[in-house]
Amino acid sequence: MRRILKDTVRLVTITLIAGVLLSAVYALTKEPIEKAQLEELQSSYRSVFSQAAGFEEISLSAPVELDGYSSTLNSALYALDGENNIIGGVYSVTSHEGYGGDITVSMGVDSLGRITGVLVTSMNETVSLGANCQDEEWLSQFVGISFETGAHSGAQSDGGIDAISGATYTTEAVLDAVNAGLGVAVDDRPLHRRAAPVFGQQGDVEVDAAELRDVQHRLGQDAAVGHHHDQIGGQGL
Repeated sequence: MRRILKDTVRLVTITLIAGVLLSAVYALTKEPIEKAQLEELQSSYRSVFSQAAGFEEISLSAPVELDGYSSTLNSALYALDGENNIIGGVYSVTSHEGYGGDITVSMGVDSLGRITGVLVTSMNETVSLGANCQDEEWLSQFVGISFETGAHSGAQSDGGIDAISGATYTTEAVLDAVNAGLGVAVDDRPLHRRAAPVFGQQGDVEVDAAELRDVQHRLGQDAAVGHHHDQIGGQGL
């Protein structure tokens, strides 16, 4: 009985010490990890909006579920020039429709509603298939696409891109995130409280977000026909 009691006390002591040590390690590493994550996000914003001299966070209650899309807005920032004027916006958007789960993109949109860059910052897609969504050459297709057409499968038309071979679900997930980001950029007046909204720099652009989604849907619907069939490993070819 005495031996059992001694072993129990020893086990409890070890557990308490381990708990204290883990808490200390967490406290020491929490700030550096958060700083590294912030620097990584800032780096992605600089990659997708290289013309910006800096960024200013837009105050919003994130994350925001975006109506009409299968995506969530994680954060939004103004892109600023050297004189602190707004020249566009950068957005972090997560699509929940990837083949392997969530796909998060950072994207920039200039003051005329044109995409300045797209970067996939997080994904868990199939190697050599959906994981190719991080390929710089493939992502470069999005540059210059505007809110007027939206992004959709089918490179033959305005706003069209070549789908990733063997990864229809991944392609559609990235498209959803990008179009959701464009939708936020166009219909961002509730988010942008400063005197000069993103699209007010070079003339106001009046766009109905619901109409934009309808146009994007109709453009992408025909292009997507024939893509949604079984593929190697479960995705569409």
